[in-house]
Amino acid sequence: RMISYQAIEHGANSVQFFQMKQSRAGMEQYAGGVIPLSGGEKTRSYQEVKELGAELEKLSQTDLLTTDKYADAAILFDWDNYWAEEGLEGSSWNYIKRLSPYYQSLMRHHVSIDLIGPDSDLSQYKLVLAPFAYLMSEKLSKKLEHYVEKGGTLFAGCLSGMANEADQIYL
Repeated sequence: RMISYQAIEHGANSVQFFQMKQSRAGMEQYAGGVIPLSGGEKTRSYQEVKELGAELEKLSQTDLLTTDKYADAAILFDWDNYWAEEGLEGSSWNYIKRLSPYYQSLMRHHVSIDLIGPDSDLSQYKLVLAPFAYLMSEKLSKKLEHYVEKGGTLFAGCLSGMANEADQIYL
């Protein structure tokens, strides 16, 4: 439940569980579910999810559960860069492991964070981090430049903006 409340505190609009009922066959047959194969509502997982639902229902009647929270910082997460890093010759880098220390550091200092994509609006953030934006379109480059010109703080890590979205090095 703690993780559900943490997600809500950081602006989540919902709490979802995978998977509701455990599968009998296929890739997910060994993954647990809120309702196990044995069925029933007497399992610990089912009872905890039911209690969380009741708590959230009560909180929804108050001002404590609001989804209009805005993060102070954002970390740029881009699937194209994720895949590009996987393909870098001789690279032992891992995109998620490279982003995690930035996220964890901000969390330790109680800075609210959003993970955003390259098409996201940057105007609400005081700080935008692009720790590994190796692939960067002209559009994103101009967007980041405009963000900084308007007073935003940008952190760009090594190799950021080195290649275009087709993985061709800028000259």
